[in-house]
Amino acid sequence: AGRPVGALPQAVADPAATHTVTELDTDGVHDWLAAVWGRDPTGTEVAEVIGRTRGLPLRLCEIGVAASTPDDRSTGRPARPPDWLRPWLAAAAITSSGRDIDTDTVAQILGIDRQGTDHHAASAAAAHLIEAHSGVRFRHDTFRDDILDDLQTDPALARDLHRRAFDVLTARRQPLGRGDPALLVRIAQHASHAGPDLPPETVSAAYLDAARVEQGSFGFHAAAARAERGLRLPCHPATRFGLLLILGDARHSAGDLPAAELAYRRGFEAASGTPRWQAVAAIQIARRWSTPGQVDQELLHLLKRCRHALVGDTGHQTAALLLQLDAHIAHKSTMAIGADVATTDPGQGPALARGTLAALPDDCDPGVRCEVLN
Repeated sequence: AGRPVGALPQAVADPAATHTVTELDTDGVHDWLAAVWGRDPTGTEVAEVIGRTRGLPLRLCEIGVAASTPDDRSTGRPARPPDWLRPWLAAAAITSSGRDIDTDTVAQILGIDRQGTDHHAASAAAAHLIEAHSGVRFRHDTFRDDILDDLQTDPALARDLHRRAFDVLTARRQPLGRGDPALLVRIAQHASHAGPDLPPETVSAAYLDAARVEQGSFGFHAAAARAERGLRLPCHPATRFGLLLILGDARHSAGDLPAAELAYRRGFEAASGTPRWQAVAAIQIARRWSTPGQVDQELLHLLKRCRHALVGDTGHQTAALLLQLDAHIAHKSTMAIGADVATTDPGQGPALARGTLAALPDDCDPGVRCEVLN
């Protein structure tokens, strides 16, 4: 029951044929119900079925023979689960990967054991919401969507579940560059939905980690959007600085160079009082394209100012920053021709470049070495 009987169209009957199945419109749903019920459905019945099945043939197949007053089963909607099952279904929906349910994560979120997990899964299967015979998964994407829609009517439960999911997944995270990068994106998503149940700094830091992952996987627009969301929240200066730099990187990678420079300059200003951070931002600004034959005096002054601020700092990171600053100063100083030569020492750039290359240690970070050599 639930599928019209009779001769199939030739395109479907032929196993070698390609047939596209998509949502049915109002007339299509009307004809489907008429074939299943053996009578013309009313306009109200058609509208109700469309609202619950979205016209998807897979969900229309769940429709049984209509009674005089269609019940949930006859209109393609799974039986309503008991209230005590709702948190389990919601936790499954917010942590699932597509239709697949991560029962271990759900159990940790709710604090239930294996026996409790089996009981909840069996009840959800009895409600025709999930399949549990070969892995645990939602029977259809729209069933998961329905649960998420229902969760929106209980904001307190939604925030609580997302906060718990954040805690569970955060406990599994490893340092950036190790483990599953997608985990950091999932953590940021739960932090976002947990809202006021988490400190703003915690949410911003999660955004920063996710933005770095997305930037590294060429998701430039996603990284920029994530960074901008983090910047709207009050956060620690280090987090704010990191968000501004990753925003600049994302804008630069997407080809929006003016926006990238603006983000880097905001980062430079936010790092006031922290010379190393300002040097990092200045180096990012210096990577921009410069007009051939012209010296950018303002940028050159900024680079020299940052270099002067680092004098006396003997840290290992500072040594690398000084090399990068010298490399950019040398490069920017050698771009003068014509009138600009009068304002720039023509021998300074090459001499500084040779000195920087000579000072480059064998164990230098590859990224630093590449920047100096360029």
